[in-house]
Amino acid sequence: MSVRILPEQLSEDAAATLQEQYFEEQIMAALGTSRVVTRPAVNLPAAEFDSLFDEFMALLIRQRNESWIAPIEAAEGDNIVVAAGALHLGGHHGILNLLQKRGYTLERQDF
Repeated sequence: MSVRILPEQLSEDAAATLQEQYFEEQIMAALGTSRVVTRPAVNLPAAEFDSLFDEFMALLIRQRNESWIAPIEAAEGDNIVVAAGALHLGGHHGILNLLQKRGYTLERQDF
């Protein structure tokens, strides 16, 4: 597998798009943007790239989030603080959904 460097304009456009998605609280959309921007930079057939990208995201997001639940539940006290990157919060396998499915009450704070 070979990796190419993104052209400067594409890199700048991608960074601006990802930043805008972040501040518009569209964090999960950033995964789609990352997939689209990264695909041409990797010399693989699209199907193989998509399979590897999905596998990577499963490891980075899903498994990591699931492994954080036990330490969160083991924390003492009624109020705890959990610091996680934005991509770990949303989506079906996000920390917020995983906690809510376990009966936790979540209160959204202003962004």
